[in-house]
Amino acid sequence: MKKFIFTILLLLSMSIPAFSEEGTVCGNMYSFFSNEINYIVKFDSSNPELPCTTGIASLYWLSSKATYNFSINSKGFITVTGAGKFILDDTKLYFLDSTTIIFVEM
Repeated sequence: MKKFIFTILLLLSMSIPAFSEEGTVCGNMYSFFSNEINYIVKFDSSNPELPCTTGIASLYWLSSKATYNFSINSKGFITVTGAGKFILDDTKLYFLDSTTIIFVEM
């Protein structure tokens, strides 16, 4: 019985780092400059008290703004509904639908 409980605790502790606050996009802003237009994306958590897994992504450019729902899976892929998929690597946010769009943390 002790081995069973220890195994469950071990599995639970291994899954926690995937949703840790370090390396998350929530609360951060990222920018991308193209054709003299600066694009800024900001991610806000739907529940700041819980680990960042869902929320609203706001995209700003010129005098426009668009908002999208986003979710983050356990592997770190960020799905922005209606916009595409992203992956965060250190301070760079890669747009997976294009090889040329890389947002940099501000």
